[in-house]
Amino acid sequence: MKAITASEEILDSLARQVLMVDSNNQSLIPGYKDIINNGLPKRHLPAKKKVLIIGAGISGMLAGKLLKDAGYEVQILEANDSRVGGRIKTFHKTADHQPFKDPEQYAEAGAMRIPNSHPLVNALIDKMGLGAEKQNFYNVDVAKNDPTQKLFQTWYRTNEVQARQKDYNHQNLPEKDKTLGFPVNDPRWLGQSAGDLLTRAFQPLNNLIDKSLSIEQQVEGWKQIIGEYDNVSVRDFLLTSFDNDEIAIQYVGTLQNLTSRSFLSLLHMFIDSFYINPGETYWEIKGGNYRLPEALLPYLQENIVFNARATEIRWQDLSSSENAGFEGVSVKTINEPSGKSNKGRVSTSRVEREFTADYLLVTVPFSSLRFVETKPMFSYHKRRAIIELHYDSATKVLLEFSERFWEWDEATWEQKIGGKYRGHNSVGGGSVTDNPNRNIYFPSHPVADGNGGVVLASYSWADDAVRWDSIPDEDRYSHALQGIIDLYGEGVRPFYTGHGTTQSWVRDYYAMGEAAVFAPGEITELHPWIPIPEGNVFFAGEHTSLKHAWIEGALESAIRASLEIQEAG
Repeated sequence: MKAITASEEILDSLARQVLMVDSNNQSLIPGYKDIINNGLPKRHLPAKKKVLIIGAGISGMLAGKLLKDAGYEVQILEANDSRVGGRIKTFHKTADHQPFKDPEQYAEAGAMRIPNSHPLVNALIDKMGLGAEKQNFYNVDVAKNDPTQKLFQTWYRTNEVQARQKDYNHQNLPEKDKTLGFPVNDPRWLGQSAGDLLTRAFQPLNNLIDKSLSIEQQVEGWKQIIGEYDNVSVRDFLLTSFDNDEIAIQYVGTLQNLTSRSFLSLLHMFIDSFYINPGETYWEIKGGNYRLPEALLPYLQENIVFNARATEIRWQDLSSSENAGFEGVSVKTINEPSGKSNKGRVSTSRVEREFTADYLLVTVPFSSLRFVETKPMFSYHKRRAIIELHYDSATKVLLEFSERFWEWDEATWEQKIGGKYRGHNSVGGGSVTDNPNRNIYFPSHPVADGNGGVVLASYSWADDAVRWDSIPDEDRYSHALQGIIDLYGEGVRPFYTGHGTTQSWVRDYYAMGEAAVFAPGEITELHPWIPIPEGNVFFAGEHTSLKHAWIEGALESAIRASLEIQEAG
């Protein structure tokens, strides 16, 4: 693997961003948590300053509240008609829409789990009075009467070999099934699960950043890892780790959900694994995670302009003759005609508006910022990041069932379905398959003591998601149901209520992708310039952090950008 040539300064900065420590090796987290709880540091404003914010996602909402509480005049421009939260989105009953037959059912279109190890999002949940509404999200299925006991009763199904995860993980299977139908022959890879093989491959890297090391040593470890591996794709790493054994790569990649993103940056996946360990505790908010951004809405209701998609930014660049004499920033917006992109639009005529302020905070993804004209142009490195930063696909297909058949014990299964027992006799967790569904997740809690539940029947990324994106929404449900039947048998079909819903983030008009996911080289070539202000224009959002696709990253960026604006005056 050829090491990159990023400067020492860039590597040091990136390492500290991963660890969230300052130049003195002190954690930024306590100060950021204090800001969530008590607001920005108290500073005298010589004059009332106005801040425009593009985007009412969670980063725009938190920044709006922090800046408003600090004495700034705040105006948030949001393209959606009435919804805040961005990619925190829950399918649930509203005044004009009911996605499921049971009106009490709900399911996440976007962010669905909140790691206990993410301090800022958990602090915000508490601050917004939702702490008592947190409930466990069971990434692994648990015993019905003891949620601390992980059972691994869910399934792996590949190459038409189906095994419970506990049996596979302990290799308690017939010899011919131990690799789940993959023709793995090298004795070095036999007798171990795909997860164990991947952990072993990562061990030399993990040794460099072990949490028992001092912060200074961890910084040096991250600098070495970023310097050596930034240009390396997931596939490149697996090829090296498994001596170019394609079968081993397919085996590990399929079971560890790496195949669809194999062409993307190894570092993206590795940084994610650093933040989240296999024993992690996850949370969700009862009723839907959308309640978190909604909890900020009462503080900002009068400050949000809905149905206002940004089309042009003018800003003050002292090095450019363009906009000479212009001070501050201005943003032009349009509404969307009825029927365009988002369902249920009420606008019927096109309305253009212009908003002005002293500062601008851009929180929308760079994928959508690409379609906003900027006068004058941003700096070369910023433009390159806006143009090139890779955004990945992620698609969900959710199906409602009248009975939670997956939770049944053998006796109930025999009574209601009969035949081979394929239930879990457990709660939550997920199954993995090589059919188009790829990843299946089961609800962690019943809704209002009902018998039914909504299954995330297919959760896919990258190329796997693109296949689903090609299918019209209304045709996805039969395909997803067939994928469920492949694992659980024809007997579960009658329990499908005929109701489902789906979300393709790459087809979302305003998100244009699930999240930023680095391609090889982008962490050193693009990221250092992504969060940097351009004059009086500032940037936030998960893509400006190194916790891509997590609420935590969006919150980190909101606090950082708010401090930058406060420092500017």
